[in-house]
Amino acid sequence: MSQGDITKRDAVIWGFSPDESVHFIEDNIKNNLLRDAILSFFSPPSEKEVASNDYCKACKQLKKDKVDCSKCSKTFEVIEVGKKR
Repeated sequence: MSQGDITKRDAVIWGFSPDESVHFIEDNIKNNLLRDAILSFFSPPSEKEVASNDYCKACKQLKKDKVDCSKCSKTFEVIEVGKKR
């Protein structure tokens, strides 16, 4: 409830009962969900998504756009250069 402000710690501990804190907890959950949504929107795609897109581009170039992507299993393993399997 003090949002990280340690100077409000005692006021929160002695000024609120657990029942009165329920509204704050619900609002805090909503704020965290909003923050997570914003961060996931602006975060870069994962390595697997990037590799999948690169794989599809290479496949289409190799087969000269005569490929049906719906039949592709898209099962592949991302291997880093220099690492042994």
